[in-house]
Amino acid sequence: MTNQPSTPPPDSNAPISRCGPLARGGLTVASLVAATFLSAPAFAEFDESHRFDARSLVVTNLIGKVDIGQATGDEFEVEVSVRGADGVPRNIRIEQERGSRARLDVVFPVDDERRFVYPEFSRRRAQLWFREGRSSSLLGEILRAVSGRRVRVERSGRGMEVWADLAIRVPEGRSLKVELGAGDIDVSDLAGDLALKTRAGMAEAAGLDGDVKIDVGSGGLAVRDVRGRLDLDTGSGSASLDRFEGSALSIDTGSGPVAVTEVAAEAIDIDTGSGGVTVDGLEAERLSIDTGSGSVRVESAGADAAEIDTGSGRVHLALERMGDGRFEIGTGSGGIVMLVPEDLSARFDIDIGSGGIDVDVPIAKTLHKSRGEMRFIAGDGDASVILDTGSGSVRVANVN
Repeated sequence: MTNQPSTPPPDSNAPISRCGPLARGGLTVASLVAATFLSAPAFAEFDESHRFDARSLVVTNLIGKVDIGQATGDEFEVEVSVRGADGVPRNIRIEQERGSRARLDVVFPVDDERRFVYPEFSRRRAQLWFREGRSSSLLGEILRAVSGRRVRVERSGRGMEVWADLAIRVPEGRSLKVELGAGDIDVSDLAGDLALKTRAGMAEAAGLDGDVKIDVGSGGLAVRDVRGRLDLDTGSGSASLDRFEGSALSIDTGSGPVAVTEVAAEAIDIDTGSGGVTVDGLEAERLSIDTGSGSVRVESAGADAAEIDTGSGRVHLALERMGDGRFEIGTGSGGIVMLVPEDLSARFDIDIGSGGIDVDVPIAKTLHKSRGEMRFIAGDGDASVILDTGSGSVRVANVN
């Protein structure tokens, strides 16, 4: 009897033939594997929900967008959505502190990674610097391990692809502080105190009531319908404000124009290092506008006192109401146009380096006039007005 050779056991490491039994009927191992992956849920992203019974909440996040609104109950609600191909729990940690002053930190692996990819970034790229020494910024303290070096965030390229989007709901009358490295902030329809900062990104706000401060390191600001106290700051980028009423308004841009419509406050301060200022509809006890380089145009204004200064640029101020305070307008290079109400009561002192002086106020009485200088009085002379330009003409006329 002839012995038949035994069949060797299958080798688990051997390649699987496409012509074997698993390929019958057009079904291959490859297709099974593909089908498995297509039906499996994405594992590189995760969500977390947190609630805080607190008077105030501080939230820090390195990368992602932040959406802020009013809570329906009396607790803070925070939804954290970690996204991206590398958005797994081993890369992102959520730390929190509870109590009356609560805190939530989204911690990124900056000790091991300095380049991050954020495809939804509104900017092309950003470089975040964290220098040595103790930082006044909570985000800076968290990331002080990378002192003296930069963290780069880009829409595409190489690096760890991960970000954390936050949805925060704030109980009425509570206080929220947010510090964001790279990403946009959107806040609407909220009554409470806010301190919001993004180092690189856009910020939009609407329908707020409270003590509000919004700071953008690099990016634009767009705000409307706010009551209370408002402080807007951008290092580089434009700022716009439509409809504000409250005790104080402050707008500061390092480089970028400012556009304001329909604002009323006891004190209004607008400052730009480089960029023009336009205002349409303003009521203030005290108005201050300062720009290093850029024109200033103010229409439909009422003020008890005003100071406007630009290093280079024209100034146009149209006052429908004028109090009895001090009004001082100066420009290093550029003309000045001041339009005044018909019931004007002020004493004017005009000084120009070069250009002409044109006064078209029927009730004005000239006190002194010479080359480059003019003094006149209108009414009882209650207000004091100083107009000064290094190079440019000056015109004073009635607003109507």
